[in-house]
Amino acid sequence: MADEAIISAGTVIRGRIKAEVDLQVRGHVEGAIEADGVVTIASGAAVSSDVSGRSVHVAGAAAGNLTATDRIILEDGARVVGDLSAPSIGIQPGALLRGRVETGGGGPSRTRESKAVPAARPAATKKATKVAAKKATRRAPAPTMPKAKTRKKATKKTAASKTRAKKKAPAPKMPALRKRTKKASKRRAR
Repeated sequence: MADEAIISAGTVIRGRIKAEVDLQVRGHVEGAIEADGVVTIASGAAVSSDVSGRSVHVAGAAAGNLTATDRIILEDGARVVGDLSAPSIGIQPGALLRGRVETGGGGPSRTRESKAVPAARPAATKKATKVAAKKATRRAPAPTMPKAKTRKKATKKTAASKTRAKKKAPAPKMPALRKRTKKASKRRAR
């Protein structure tokens, strides 16, 4: 396609975008993007919703699911939090992905969990990615095994041992405190 729509750097768009041509995002988009052509999220750009197109190339940040009919490419420095779904997916070293990856066509699809890979972050999204990185590094507690049951030896209990077990230890004795009555309080006040 010869035509291309560009959302330039410094531009913030809130809302749904539908394009019949290739779309290049260099600014910030807060809403779903649907394109018939190639969707390119440039380095320094941010999209916070789902993106779908014939092909999706990401070098910036995307928080949402990415779907393509042809392929998805995450370039060095890309940060994606969401699921990827396309017949062909390429993830270059240095890209950060947190989500599920689904590839394949008409048959049963293969899915796998991806691990977060550290990447360069712009100052605007450092806090969000630090929180995501902390959550990614947390480990689930190790499963605990139930304790093995041990058999106790059968002992013959006598009536005396039963009564000893039922008795409680006497409470420690405390010196008795005098209660103050109204008369005693009046005497002290004088």
